[in-house]
Amino acid sequence: NLFDEEINKDAILLYQKNRKVSFSGLNNITAKTFFLSDLFRSLEKKTTTIWIVNEEQEKLAVEKNLKFWSDLPVESFNLKQSHSGDKEVNRQNNIRITRVIGDIESSKPKVIIFSYSDFLITSQDLKQLEQEKVNLNLGTEVSLVEFFKMLIGANYRVSNDNYINPGEYSCQGNLVKFWPANSED
Repeated sequence: NLFDEEINKDAILLYQKNRKVSFSGLNNITAKTFFLSDLFRSLEKKTTTIWIVNEEQEKLAVEKNLKFWSDLPVESFNLKQSHSGDKEVNRQNNIRITRVIGDIESSKPKVIIFSYSDFLITSQDLKQLEQEKVNLNLGTEVSLVEFFKMLIGANYRVSNDNYINPGEYSCQGNLVKFWPANSED
């Protein structure tokens, strides 16, 4: 343990009571990642943790250290930069945002590392995604035209072949296959 047992117990109890905790005051990234890795290992019920950093170098150091010390999966979230409003880059970023929101809401615990700027963009889109969310249940009847409008409105694109990727769909007769952007398989 980085700190004596009493300080670690206090931090663990605080984290268990209120999952929205900000730890500050440790001098460097190594100390912070070691401390939080120690905290994660001691928790009985693990949840997804969001770690926000200021710079890309800091994100790389946090990711490297957590993968070494923590027993939780670690994911570094990155949006692609689109300086000219490239529609394909924007579509891919929307898929990334949808997928990371699904990861945050998932019951599978992990650590997701965001840069401050990517987190602000993602959290702004969260409200919009929540409003545009479409739930389909088995047995729900929807006209193909309406269904295609929903897919296209959600930035899905038609696949060029039978193999589809996240955010794509294909249609053969009345059979429509699509890969939800927030699903890994």
